Parts: sequence; structure tokens; C-alpha cells
Amino acid sequence: MICNRTNRIHNWARIPSDARTTIQPDGLTDLPTFFGKPCMKTVFFSGAIFSFFLSVCIAADAIKTQSVTTTWSPDPFENLPPKPVVRRFITTVNIPSITPSVILDSFDVEQDPISVSSFNQAQQGTVEDLLNGTFLYTPHLDYVGDDSFEYTLDDGRGGRASATMHITVVPHTDNASSTTFTDLAVFTVNDKPITYGSGASVPRVVDFDSDGDLDLLVGAAGAVWLHRNTGSKTSPLFTQGVRLQSDGKDISFGTNRVSIAWVDVDANGTGDLVTISDPDRVVQYYPNTANGLHDCVLASPIVCEDAHGSVFRAADIRADCGDLTGDGVPDLLTGSFSGSVKLAKGVRKASGLTFEEPTSQIDKDGFSIDGSYNINVRLFDLDHNGLLDLCDSYNWGTIRVRRNYGSNQSPRFGQSGELGISGHDYETVDLHSLCDGGIIDFGDLDGDGTLDLILGGEKGGSVRFARGISIRSHLTQFRNVLSEHTHDLAHFLMLPENKKTHNLLLTSVAALYDNIETLASPQDKIRTSDAFLEIINQYPQYFAIQSFDVHTQPGMASLAVQTWLTTLIARQFDPDARSRLCDAAGFTDGYRGLVEQTGLIYADNNRNPRGAEAIRQWVRTIPREIYPGTCITANDWLGGRTYLVRGHLKNTFNGSPESGGEYGFSEDARPIIGTRGSENLFMTVVHHEASHDVDAFVRRSPALLQRWGRVLVAAGGPDMRADPVTGWIDMNRTRQHFHDVGHFDGNPAHWNDAWKQYWLQSTGADWKSYGFMRGNIPWFYDAVQESLATQGNQHWNTTEGRLEVAIDRWMNGYKSNLTEVLFFLDIWSAGLSKTLFYETDDACNQVIRFAKLGRTNSGAIHRIDLGDRFYHFSVDDMGTVIDVLHVPTRTPR
Repeated sequence: MICNRTNRIHNWARIPSDARTTIQPDGLTDLPTFFGKPCMKTVFFSGAIFSFFLSVCIAADAIKTQSVTTTWSPDPFENLPPKPVVRRFITTVNIPSITPSVILDSFDVEQDPISVSSFNQAQQGTVEDLLNGTFLYTPHLDYVGDDSFEYTLDDGRGGRASATMHITVVPHTDNASSTTFTDLAVFTVNDKPITYGSGASVPRVVDFDSDGDLDLLVGAAGAVWLHRNTGSKTSPLFTQGVRLQSDGKDISFGTNRVSIAWVDVDANGTGDLVTISDPDRVVQYYPNTANGLHDCVLASPIVCEDAHGSVFRAADIRADCGDLTGDGVPDLLTGSFSGSVKLAKGVRKASGLTFEEPTSQIDKDGFSIDGSYNINVRLFDLDHNGLLDLCDSYNWGTIRVRRNYGSNQSPRFGQSGELGISGHDYETVDLHSLCDGGIIDFGDLDGDGTLDLILGGEKGGSVRFARGISIRSHLTQFRNVLSEHTHDLAHFLMLPENKKTHNLLLTSVAALYDNIETLASPQDKIRTSDAFLEIINQYPQYFAIQSFDVHTQPGMASLAVQTWLTTLIARQFDPDARSRLCDAAGFTDGYRGLVEQTGLIYADNNRNPRGAEAIRQWVRTIPREIYPGTCITANDWLGGRTYLVRGHLKNTFNGSPESGGEYGFSEDARPIIGTRGSENLFMTVVHHEASHDVDAFVRRSPALLQRWGRVLVAAGGPDMRADPVTGWIDMNRTRQHFHDVGHFDGNPAHWNDAWKQYWLQSTGADWKSYGFMRGNIPWFYDAVQESLATQGNQHWNTTEGRLEVAIDRWMNGYKSNLTEVLFFLDIWSAGLSKTLFYETDDACNQVIRFAKLGRTNSGAIHRIDLGDRFYHFSVDDMGTVIDVLHVPTRTPR
């Protein structure tokens, strides 16, 4: 625990003989470290303006704690400047806001302390340096739009680097945003559900008759159906559905699936109907000639064309239309049964609406979405700031929401949250069984100022409604539950008759987090952060760091973590806010250091302080742009994640840093590196789980993604065949090659057996053992998400040892390993000309030395200099090792 972070301490007036402490040069101090038996100790502090006693309880577990060490070898190379991160944030018109920290997550390979050395003023606002890595930005009066300013970071040793803070100033709105919806039920007409057969239903809520009330359109059963709202703005009442007509005739697509959108195509100020139907997926629109004065009158359809004047066909039936690129012309966004979301930019010509070739890069930064199954998309301004946000839903029931952090002309989609949907009494609903993937729309149907959810789906033909709950309501509900159960919350929630409260609490903590991650304004984040800090301080019995008895207080450990985590991310980039969280929750030592220094929580029910310190010492040395996680959990010690339902989480197990080592290499490595291949199992799991984030990092770079595929293909040996475009394994080409060389008889029914048998015979068996650093490459073909994470089981054990083993395998004919090792090193070096080499023992103590990297013109590593020795390789533009030019004489280390 940090005893004092404000006043300088001059000296310890009295301290027990069995304690050690230090006073830092800045006069701030950490709690003494005690050695001996569990007891209660009293320490007297004296300072310039204060003095006080502090009673400290030393738990038995704390006595087991020995220090974790990181030893740095001298750096023989030239200092590198820090690598800054590009920051973006949204603020509200006429309101000053604190920017995200430009220091947190910036990376300095030498671990030099980073500071802001200079910055310039924004064009549309004023900037003030708050001297802690953040700035106070005040937009000019009534300005709405984009702004930016540059800043320069300094490492104190002559290394400087500049980056840009991108700002979007949005209009103020009183409308409440929501990411949760409850009381899901089927729409009814005369007490009968609105259902269109068993197929897909695509709902859109629009004011079709210009009377101020939202009506319901449904694309289903080969037609477009209109349900008029004859109720009011607060109590909708829908009529029986009738077919929409175009030029006096029913709009009909037989019995085929039809998707619909309602958007102003011809720029006359009124919405037009856009349809896409199976099987040809032709996109056409029906001009609305009513001009918003009375009932819509739809003219004959106009077929959309591509850039060459041919009929444009959507990439998929799962689609939405909206002006995503801000030029006044609707664009087409398509989902997929399994694959990529694609954007086709719209262009308005004399002949009508045309679309450019679809691309999987859906924003300015090349952001893409790839997944399975039944990915449906919806563009909607969920936070009422004038920018279209994106929702993508999946057959398993997940509906993700991605806020647009860009501008009208340059959309940027940030980290996703989830929409929470519940039934009566906040009961969980199974959207997978209900609709096999939601198709959604939004509208304030009950007039309370909060958007409600309208839900169609891939199957079932039904249309459902769920009431939106504002974030303020969730915060009130959370407070109410705590105030009514100040000391019996765990017991109360255990009782079956209180399941509604359990469900409500679960819904609220998820919603509060999702809102922060997606739709909340900077002011909303500050309000939520302040409210949560007040809650943590008010209820230390639930939210102060402690070891809960998971049997008598089930769920309390996870509730505390979710509360801390929401508080953290609300103002993660504000160093003062991170310290306030630590103060409120009572974080000490490694737990506190992780939050203050890296913005990461270790959630272990306060069972493993040495593990927290081991994680802290490691995370501080890695580039956080590659692993940006905010919480590492030990679910066993938490008693499960009952209320920990949101977050950028990675789970470990409840092992300790003293739990012994795991040899992360195959047996052929022992003669090469000996026991250096063993690392503490606890940190091996941490390294592995954090390396799962490498997947997302690599997928943002087409070049890295192709290299990843090439690494895996090469690891399978000479009989694997790659797609010439993507570089990834092509099973059709591989199957054909197997047939050509006699490994497969050509009968499709025999392929699986032939594939399995190949890896048991001599050539396949050898490559299965030695082609990939962690072995068993056919398993990784079926679990590619593990093929990068598993390399984390070796990289920090012994970085150089991993290189030595790969070289030994090269000499024995398995040349794929060297390319694999250099590729992983390339990722974690973050493109810099210097990186870190680790040797970690079975007790989490790490020795780090610097390595200078030589790169080709394309950026691939071809030389590694460790000061007293070096490695040199010939590599191609994709980083594939062609030859080993020089390796040092191997000496025991």
C-alpha cells in the first residue's frame, strides 16, 4: 500500500526491527516489507506537516513472498527514442476535456522514463499540458468536427519522437444511450405474434406516414411488409402487416429471402427503400416520391450498377445501407455466413446509385471484421452524435457494438462492446435458439428518450421488441442493490427467490462496462468513474482488495474485479485516476504497480502478490500495442467469474510463481540449451495467454498476416501447398498434391484418414515433431489461433535459446523453424531496431539483455547483434530465411 503519495516523508520516526522500507528521492514511500510471523504491527510516520500511526496486519501468505528480480545487462547500443502511440478521443461541443495519456502504452525499449517535451496548439481549440501525460483540450466556441495537435515525447537521453492526438468534437445530446435491452417479447397484432414463416426477418422502424410515430417495416417471406403504428409516441400499437407496393404493384421476390434498408438515396430529404434478395443479390432502390408530406409513395425500382455499368450484386444477403463515408451517398455494408464484412462505397451518377468494388477494409485505418456464422450488420447512430456506429451480430447470439471514433468523412471503429438482451425479470435469453443470429434495428418506441431494440433474425420469421435501459438507470440499480444489502449481499444473491436481483446486478455491471467501452462521452466516463470510486470507498467490505471466502461469499470476488475494471477503463489513460482507484481499493505492491504503471489489473482474490509483481515486472518491458489487455484473472481463486462478465481478459490458473518450471521445448532442445528451456509454469501461462493478442495485432497488417500463413505452411514440410495470394495453407491444392504423389487415392471419403495417416509415416511424422518449434503442426492447422500464442511458451523462457534450437533444426534439415522464430521476434520488437532478449528461471526471475536488429528494406529481421556475438541470415522480402550466414560459437550460458 502506498502510505503517502502527496506529502514528503522526511524519515521514519520508529519502525520495527523486522521490517524494511525505502524513501524514494521524491519523498514518497511504500509500505514497509515485514518478515517473520503473522501479527499486527504499528508504524509511526513523521513528515513536514503531519504524523500518524498506521496499524498493519501481516497475513501468513505475505510471509511466503520473496522478491521477484529483473536483472538488466548493460546496453552496448545507441539509445532509441520512445515509440509513441497515436491517440484518438471524442469530446462534446463547448466542453473542456482531458485527453488520454500519451505516455501510457508508449514504448521505450530501454525503459527510460518518458515525458512530454513539446506540443503545438490545435487549429480548432486550445491545448494545455497537464504535466502528467494528458492535456486539457477546449474546443472553440460551438465548433463541431475534427481537430488534432502534435506532441513530442522525450526519454531524457536525447531520444525524441512525435505523434498526433486526433480529436472529434461532436454535438451535445440529451438522449440517453444504451447497450442493454430487457423484457424481450414478440410484437403482437390483436394479441397474435408478428411472424412470417420460418425464414429470415429483417426489421426497420421508420416514420412511414410522416405522422411523428415510428412504423414497422419487415423484409420477410419474399416481400416487404408495413405495420402502421396507430398508437402514440409512448405506446405503439401496430396494425396487421400489408405488402408494400411500388408503382401500384406489390413488391414481390417470390419466396426468396429479402433484406431491406431505409436511406435517402436520391438526396431529396426523404428515405427510400433499398432491397437485396436471394439468390442473385441484386441491389435496387425504390424512390420515395412523397417528399415527407404524407404516406410514402414508392416509384418503380432502379437497379444499382457497378463501376463498369453492369448489374451490381451484393457480396452477401446480410446487408445494410448508410452514408458511412460522409459524402452524402449511401454505402453498402455486407455481412457473411462465414468470412469478412465488406464495404462497397456508393457513388451517385446520372443513371442512379452505383457501387465500387467491395473491400474488407471498412474504415480509414484498414479495420476489418472476419468471423462466423451468420454475421449481420447494422449502421446506426447509437450515441446520437451524428456519426454512424456499427453493430455486427452472430448466430451464437452475440451482438457487438463498435463506436465510430472518426468523422463523417473518415469513419474509425474502436474496441467493441456487446449489446445485452434479457427477457422478463432480466432472465438471460438464448438468441441462438430463438433466431440463429439477430437482425436488429433501433428506435425510441416508448418515448422515454432511450433507444429500444427491434429484433428479427435468420430464422423463425418473428419480430421482437426489447426496452432500452439508460446507463443512468443501471447506475441507480447498482447503488440500490448495495445500499439494501450492506453486509449480506452474497447470502442474499445465493437464494433462489432473489434470482431477479442477481440477474439485474449481472445486467447492470455488464451494461456499465459496455457503455464505457463504446458509447459514453468523456463527461459520462468521468461521472461513472467518480460514482464507482464513491461506491468502492463506501463499501470496502465488498470492493477493498481482500481474500474472499468463495464458498461463503460466492461471486463477491468477481463483483469486486468487475467494479475495479469498469472504474479503470472509464479513465484508464488518466494517471491520477488510476492512482485514485488504487487508493480506494487499497491496492499494494505489484497489484498497485500494475494499475498505475501499465493500466492492468491482476485478479486473483488477493492470493498471489508475488505473481502480481512478476507480471508487473514483465508487462513493463513489452509493447502494449501488441498486448493491450486490461485484466489477467485466476478464475479458480475467484471462485469463477460470476459477475466478471466484461473486459479485455486473459485467464491463468491459481498457480504461484514458486510452483515450479515447465520445459517449453521438445527433447531435442536439451542438448542445445539445457535447463534454460524451463520457465516458471505460472508465468508461462501468462505469456501464452497474453500472446493470444498477437493474433489481432497481426491481422491488422496484411503483410504480417501473409507471413503468418507462410510460417505455418512451411512448418508442415514439403507436401503442404499454399494459396498463392494469401500465403495460407490451401487444402484443395494440398489434397491434389497428396493425390499426385500417392498419399491419397482421390476418394473424398478417404481424405481424413489419408491426412491422419500422413502424419504417422516417416516424412509427415518427422515434420510433425520438428517442423514447428512447439511441434504437432497438424493440430495448429485446425487451431490457428493457438499457433502464435504457443510461441509465448518459449520466447520469454530463453529468447536466444529459442534461436539456437531453431538453428540446430536448420542444420538438421528443418529450415522452417528459423523463419518462425524471427517472425515472432519481429512482432514483439514492434518494428524497432533494438529489442529485448530474456532468460527467465523457474522462480520468475528474469535476466534481460539488449539486441540490435538489422532489417531488410521490407523490414524483416536478418541480423541480431548481442554485443559480444551476432547472428546473420539471408532472408527474402517476406522474412523467410534463405540461408544462415553467421552464427556465434555456442558456449554454455
